[in-house]
Amino acid sequence: FPQQQAPLKVDRFADVHFRYVTGMDFSEDGSWLVIRTYLQAMLYHRRVNESWEEAFQSRPPQSINLPIQRQGEAIAFTKDSQALIITSEKVGQPIWQIDLQKLQAAMKSTIEGDPHSR
Repeated sequence: FPQQQAPLKVDRFADVHFRYVTGMDFSEDGSWLVIRTYLQAMLYHRRVNESWEEAFQSRPPQSINLPIQRQGEAIAFTKDSQALIITSEKVGQPIWQIDLQKLQAAMKSTIEGDPHSR
């Protein structure tokens, strides 16, 4: 078993108004966050030195339509954060990889190029 660590302090930083949220993940570098529902994922990006609270309040997420799955529950970034891995509950479900590179580049360009989003 791993060594016991001190309890983590958890702070609420946003409310989301999506139905049937089933999963969430942060990218390895902490600049991306994805929230999954049964039918779609919402991708958020934050700039350097921007809090997640500021990112959530200043702009909407980018919606990603997901493949239809029996009961889509799981979502995670790949180690390099350039793709998402999704799957469903139940035995024998496929594992999907969704490339994010073009979407991430477009989002970063829009966020960092918009003087009103700073």
